[in-house]
Formats: sequence, C-alpha cells, structure tokens
Amino acid sequence: MVAAPSHLRGFSLLELAVVLVIISLLSAGAITALHVQTERKQQAEAQTLLTEARESLISYAVINGVLPCPDHDADGNPDACGKTGVEHGGLPWKLLALPAKDPWGQTLHYAVHTNFATGKTISLNTTSNLEIQSKDASGTISSLADEASVVMALWSTGPNTNDNSRGSTDSKLIAESPTSDDTVIWLSRFVMIGRMLEAGRDIAQ
Repeated sequence: MVAAPSHLRGFSLLELAVVLVIISLLSAGAITALHVQTERKQQAEAQTLLTEARESLISYAVINGVLPCPDHDADGNPDACGKTGVEHGGLPWKLLALPAKDPWGQTLHYAVHTNFATGKTISLNTTSNLEIQSKDASGTISSLADEASVVMALWSTGPNTNDNSRGSTDSKLIAESPTSDDTVIWLSRFVMIGRMLEAGRDIAQ
C-alpha cells in the first residue's frame, strides 16, 4: 500500500491531545476573566447603590429633620426604633424608592444612632457613638472615624452574602478587613447637618 502524502495525513493522537490541552487552558482563562469582570461590575453596582442610598437618606433628613429608623420586618419600610443607641436593621428601601436588593440579591444593611432618628430633635451638639473600625490580618482593631460624629452606616454583604461588618457591639462596625468582602459607607453628622443648614432647615443650638 502506498502511504498518503504527508500533507494529507491527519493529526496524531499526541497532536490532538496538545490541541485539546490548549483549548482547555484558553477556556479556563476566558471563564476566569469573565468571572473577574462580572464581580467587578457587581461591586461597582453595589457601590453606586450605597452612594444613592446615602444621598437619599440625607435628603430625607433635610425634608424631615431626622433619619428614618431601620426596617425590621423586611417590608421595605421603617419600623419604630426600639432602643437608645445604635439601631440595626435593613435599609427602608421602599420609603426611599430605591432598589430592594444589592447585586447579590441581599437587602442593604442600615445602622443609625437613634439620637438622629425618628422621634428625636437634632441640634448642633447632638452626637453619636457609632464607631467605624478596621481590622488587619493579625486581628488588630483601629478606628477609622470619630465615633461621636458617625450618625449612620450602610453596607452590602458582598458576593459571599455573609455579614462580616458587625463589630464586638452594636455600636461598632468593621469597614475594612482582609477577610471581608463587605462594602461599607457611613455618614458624618457634620455632612448631614451642613446639608440641612444649606437647605434652610433650622437646627437648634
């Protein structure tokens, strides 16, 4: 039998195996790149939602003179603040006409000091004790913001949907940690009161 010309011969098993390995590597790389791109897009969307929520809460305070209490029964509306100090719950998204969920399908978390919430009268001297903290790889805690000046905080629990931001007490939140994928933002009383004054709202001395 006469052998076929070399340019007509098919791939050997070894050549086919090499091709399959290359295709697998390219596919894995493409899937990884797509996953990273999707995660970055979701994180950007979460940051935008948090920023919009903070602006909506400031506007609510400008109109009503106080911040709303958190949502405790997941209906999107604020419920009565039940204690003195920092109150935790969900963001009252329906009241604020905001999306109900973050990009991972979770309601935004909301903590507010009740000195600045419904039923209170805010003055220039009203303070808080909501401390925003960071935790390094060794577990060392440090403060990121003066606890007397933080009136509220918002956070998304991120891709793993676990709430990693709660600190050792209700008045402490971990905003930065190498083991957390939560995104946390907060509001200074100076920013909120300043915006209220700019809008012409009277603030007691």
